Amino acid sequence: HMSFTNEGEIGKAIIEIQNTTKDFGKIPQGKPVTAEFVVKNTGKAPLVMENIQTSCGCTVADFTKTPIAPNQSGHIKVTYNANAMGSFTKTATIVSNAENNTLVLTLKGEVVN
Repeated sequence: HMSFTNEGEIGKAIIEIQNTTKDFGKIPQGKPVTAEFVVKNTGKAPLVMENIQTSCGCTVADFTKTPIAPNQSGHIKVTYNANAMGSFTKTATIVSNAENNTLVLTLKGEVVN
């Protein structure tokens, strides 16, 4: 049988996103806006994004469902349906198998008509 020698930690996936905040500035009411985030796996194991938890039903996330290999990139698109007037700050929390497994994306701006 195989014997496993302890040669350091077992590799884990690590999520890296250059900029986790998207500021839309002033946007027109009733027109959805989408922020796209590039997700890079800088770890040693495939990254699996299981879910994106958004702060409200007005925010919808679409993301790479397949495992992202080490040094490869995937994407997350978060769409905010700008119905309510005024300033907004919405968050989307990435649930994944990464070492830094809870990463929060922020969308903000101001809805004007």
